[in-house]
Amino acid sequence: MNILEQIITIKHKEVSRNRHLVTIKTLEKSPYLERNCHYLSNNLKKKHPNIIAEFKRKSPYKGIINNRVSVKEVVKAYENAVASGISILTDSFFFLVKMKILQRLEKSFLYLSCVKIL
Repeated sequence: MNILEQIITIKHKEVSRNRHLVTIKTLEKSPYLERNCHYLSNNLKKKHPNIIAEFKRKSPYKGIINNRVSVKEVVKAYENAVASGISILTDSFFFLVKMKILQRLEKSFLYLSCVKIL
């Protein structure tokens, strides 16, 4: 089994195991559904070159990349470099990034669209 197949297998198990922890009604009442969104499609229309930056602390292939860097500093640097959006790989086992990071960063994004993966 290759690494991508391992990630998919583990994620399927994780979703099945955690599915009952949060109800649909709870998700529908989430304050994140009412916030102003930064649409990636809008940024892609107005910025050239169109770059979607990525943040992860670890790679399943390369191991630790940088586990000391501040996510907020990296996001600000990407914004200053005029990235169209950012992909944050929120998986603590494979990429050393936890979902809580997005919750803390949400107000930090000025115009950058965030695509949560995993």
